Amino acid sequence: MKKLELKAMEIIEFWRLIEFLNQKAFPVQSKDERKIQISTPEEINQNKLTVFEEITSQQTIKEKIQANEKLNEQLPITSTNFHILVGRMERKVIIDTLYQKFKDRDTVENNPEKIAMYALKVNAEGKYIKGSLRLSPLLWGMTICCYYPDKLKTKLKLEEYYKTIAIIEAKFFSEDENENEITTDILEDIYNYILKCFVNNYIHANKNNYAVYCNKLIYTCFKNQEEFDKYDETLEDHSELMLGFFQSDFEMVLNKLKIEGANSDFINYVTSLYEEGKQKNLEQNRRNIREDDNLLYNILDPLKTPKGKWPSKYSPVLMQQVAINAYLQNKEKIFSVNGPPGTGKTTLLKEVIAHNVVERAALFAEYKKADDAFETLSFRDGGKRFNSYDKFYSRYYDLKNSNINDFSMLVTSSNNAAVENITKELPDYKELMNGIESEETAEIKSLFDQHKQQSELSFNISRRDKNNKVNRGLVKRKDVYFTLLAHLLKHNNDNVEAKEVLDEWGIISAPLGKRANLANYYYQVMMPIISHKDDTRKLQKDFEIAKRNFKNQYQKVQELQQILHENTKINENKIIKLREIDHESKLIYDKISKQHNKIEYWKREDIKSKHEINQFSPELKQVDRCQ
Repeated sequence: MKKLELKAMEIIEFWRLIEFLNQKAFPVQSKDERKIQISTPEEINQNKLTVFEEITSQQTIKEKIQANEKLNEQLPITSTNFHILVGRMERKVIIDTLYQKFKDRDTVENNPEKIAMYALKVNAEGKYIKGSLRLSPLLWGMTICCYYPDKLKTKLKLEEYYKTIAIIEAKFFSEDENENEITTDILEDIYNYILKCFVNNYIHANKNNYAVYCNKLIYTCFKNQEEFDKYDETLEDHSELMLGFFQSDFEMVLNKLKIEGANSDFINYVTSLYEEGKQKNLEQNRRNIREDDNLLYNILDPLKTPKGKWPSKYSPVLMQQVAINAYLQNKEKIFSVNGPPGTGKTTLLKEVIAHNVVERAALFAEYKKADDAFETLSFRDGGKRFNSYDKFYSRYYDLKNSNINDFSMLVTSSNNAAVENITKELPDYKELMNGIESEETAEIKSLFDQHKQQSELSFNISRRDKNNKVNRGLVKRKDVYFTLLAHLLKHNNDNVEAKEVLDEWGIISAPLGKRANLANYYYQVMMPIISHKDDTRKLQKDFEIAKRNFKNQYQKVQELQQILHENTKINENKIIKLREIDHESKLIYDKISKQHNKIEYWKREDIKSKHEINQFSPELKQVDRCQ
């Protein structure tokens, strides 16, 4: 096998290992949901609610579900899946054990996050659903790493993981599913077995309380069948502890590489940074801003800065602005910015978002009508009317100018919470307004002040009334940028009419990814927009006004950039002029020097001549006397 293919396999194997050992945190019920769960039936006015219960020896799971009369009265339909998570461990304890095994030291990071030791699913009767048992992949991976340190490539595989699951399942559950009723005794027996086989032999004795027995029954209740049909399939799978979605893909690629090799383009892509020649090129192209003044000068040229600016009373610091401008000038598809927490990476991202919004708007502003930006397309492979996938929507729309999509942004991370936090932070109205609380930004603040908006939008939405009852109706609010929908995306069915100011200013971002988020976005944002009805002539007039205002402001920014660009050239022009003067001075000096040399030469010649005359002077006098 070629050296490059071996390197590709090594990289993919490392990636697979990192993915495999990933595991989501032990789920915690939100304060709002907990408050609703323990409230009186009259106060429960949700369309759905995720319930967290503890299983005890006093009740079976079936009895536990049926005993919750207040929930059953208001939310009578339960989700298909009932999840049970058992045992809590600190993630750091397992990571420390791996570090001690292979690095002989503890980790530096102090992460108190807890993970479940195992999980499973039951039906509404409390019977175990065969094949649903999941052992903590991080805990199992730690055990394999400690027991088979030299066989990780063969032992730390998805196939081996499911073999372990099958062994535990066969030990504690019968082939007859009707006999597999889950009780606290069974849950504790499985917990103790896992503690014995996967924990006690490998965790250091000085790690106190590294594992704690507990259990959580998690399921969702719905108000009616319609809500069940909407959300049941999109609910989070709490008992699926394995987050390595691509494990089978990794193994397929590795097997292909071993048996028949792979496409050279794929190999080159995977190993691009490990080829010696490319590493040398990277090193040669590396530039040090401390040694290269022209580099910063070129990057920070005002013509190369974004035309958009995230609303803030602060400007980016020097290196943030360097990174922003360098990103905009980057011709490659990948651009990396690295820095420890608190160094301003999120702030930098906001500036890039502002730039993208402005440049997208510039492309949209070229159209006479907003609808002109889109073209109607047909599906090809669906089984419904016109080859579509849905009986209600037989066509779809795409942008005519694909360059507009170049300014879309997808924020991804191995940490789901980090992604959701930033997508929820960007639309935060209070934080935005606090960030522009100064005299210098008073004009900017007025553009986002919900009280001062001239435009209004109305949508048919679900919201609570003053009696805390959820109903659907038309609501009109002053609008910054789909302000009402941005608020409902985070606060479903909120009593918006009782709020003077909404918590979000606009849909600048949205948490997507998992099915629950996608469903929430569809029902809270897309459906109200699809069903939105307004006077098309008014909408066209509003579009023309907005387009005209935008183009005027865009031109002003361009003019200011040009002025600043010319101002930065003053020093450069001065340097050029000084160089020209210096050059002319040297020419004049050279001429003067030449003339001076000539004068000196003739002076010497004159002296020489006089000397010669003086030598001949006596002879000349003698001649004169003879005559």
